[in-house]
Amino acid sequence: MDGIDRNRRSRWAIAMLVALTFSVSKLYAGGGAVADEIFTALGWIVVIILAARIGSAIEKIGQPPVLGELLAGIALGGLALVGITWLEPMRTSVVMKFLAEVGTIILLFQIGLESNLQQMQRVGWRAFFVGIVGVALPFVGGYFLGQYLFPELGTNAHVFLGATLTATSVGISVRVFRDLGVRASTELSIILGAAVIDDVLGVIILAVVQGLVTSGVFDIVAVVSIVIRSLLFLVGAIVIGGRVAPLLARWMARLSRSTTMKFAVPTAFCFLLSYIAYLGDLAPIIGAFSAGLILDRVYFSIYQAPGIVESLEREFLPDLVEPYRSRLLRILDTYRLHHIEELIQPLSYFFVPMFFVLTGFSVDLRTFAAPHVIVGGLLITVVAVIGKLCSSLVAGPVRRSVVGWGMVPRGEVGLIFASVGLSIGVVTAEEYSAVMMMVLLTTLLPPIVLTFLLRRKQLS
Repeated sequence: MDGIDRNRRSRWAIAMLVALTFSVSKLYAGGGAVADEIFTALGWIVVIILAARIGSAIEKIGQPPVLGELLAGIALGGLALVGITWLEPMRTSVVMKFLAEVGTIILLFQIGLESNLQQMQRVGWRAFFVGIVGVALPFVGGYFLGQYLFPELGTNAHVFLGATLTATSVGISVRVFRDLGVRASTELSIILGAAVIDDVLGVIILAVVQGLVTSGVFDIVAVVSIVIRSLLFLVGAIVIGGRVAPLLARWMARLSRSTTMKFAVPTAFCFLLSYIAYLGDLAPIIGAFSAGLILDRVYFSIYQAPGIVESLEREFLPDLVEPYRSRLLRILDTYRLHHIEELIQPLSYFFVPMFFVLTGFSVDLRTFAAPHVIVGGLLITVVAVIGKLCSSLVAGPVRRSVVGWGMVPRGEVGLIFASVGLSIGVVTAEEYSAVMMMVLLTTLLPPIVLTFLLRRKQLS
């Protein structure tokens, strides 16, 4: 019954949030035209959800769902080329842009929740150096390649291209390790630790570039100012938020220890920090990522446990003897530990595919008719791959090829960078298409190569 109730609560939470989205949009703009857009958006949402689910079937051939969702979005965007233009207004729809923005916030919040700072500390300096090199080399390479490929564009566009190559989508690599039963290895620990460094540096770089574009000033003072503000926000959020979060969790638990409250507190905290980041002229996703880093799952241990945990403890635990009792306790602790992620997941099921499909939809397929876009996409991919492979040279005495290819996927974070650049007008349609090509290739290739490398290691 608890599972059914939880699913109902999750569906109601999503329905209420969507209703609030449409209500706020109408109050903000007003007028009959807006009402038409809102109700038209309902049809668009149906198409996007169905396209995302169809695209996710790509999992059956061993590829991550994000790849299928991107391809589904690209396919929807290509319908205009055959005369089907009903979806075209989505490109400028305020409602759809807001839903996609919420998707990026939820996604970065989840990445923050999954980022394990203790894991990074265990592999120490090796992960730190891999992360630093894995950001610096692709950024510099992307910047100079941008000058060569798109000389007509300004410095901001070249910097944005470098920024899109920095962050690692570690979830794709972790999935390969898990599928092959490799759950504890030095290589995986280094990849996970370096990915935390990548994410932190990536959001700082995004804040710097976005701030420079917004201000229109490109000088060392502006860069240092934005870096300091970003670091102060991250450090302040971790230090101050780390003290406030447990107090807030305990105070709200006095009102209710229910699963509903356990869902509401971290979700509200995520959007609060996103709003504070926006007020500080930083990207809202920095606030969302910070919220995920701050929220230690221990703070929420006083809330109601998952229904399956309570049922197993009540029905089986009293009668079990060692070693089965200890094994069951470890399993139950895992369910408790990841309960927040489980509660957030229904929001992710709705909003995150919105972002990926709309990101793919933003690709103008006509740009690929220009040979230099395809060549540019391939060259950007080469720089992206080489930059991450070189980062493994400082990984120490491990299988460097595994670490290097584990750092190659760009996935969702690179897409966020590219979509931000497109939305603020610093990235052109051609550069965006070339970057999208890089993201698709760096999402497609690493699982194939990693599977080969890990299986070869198992056979040896």
